[in-house]
Amino acid sequence: AGFDPTQSFAFQIFDYTNLTMPTGYTVENIAALFTLDLSAFDDQSGAPVTAGFSVSNNLATGAIDLVYAPIPEPSTYGLVLGTLALAGVAVRRRRSLAREGR
Repeated sequence: AGFDPTQSFAFQIFDYTNLTMPTGYTVENIAALFTLDLSAFDDQSGAPVTAGFSVSNNLATGAIDLVYAPIPEPSTYGLVLGTLALAGVAVRRRRSLAREGR
């Protein structure tokens, strides 16, 4: 309830500091033992949230975390591209003025 898909979250699934690992697994690759079922994840409007989730091994805490990183809106990409274009124009203008000796 109240999940905000515009914010990043990390939820600790469990602590494995006292876990006996299966043969062939180490704490570095323990996250490979998990898969995600996102069928019941809904945002505050009730719409399904199926992208942006991953299982992460937090070696610092000895825990497996479910991590959510929001997917940027297309307008975010447009803003970034527009900013880069303006920066390119400014650099080009500055070089042009420097060549003319101004």
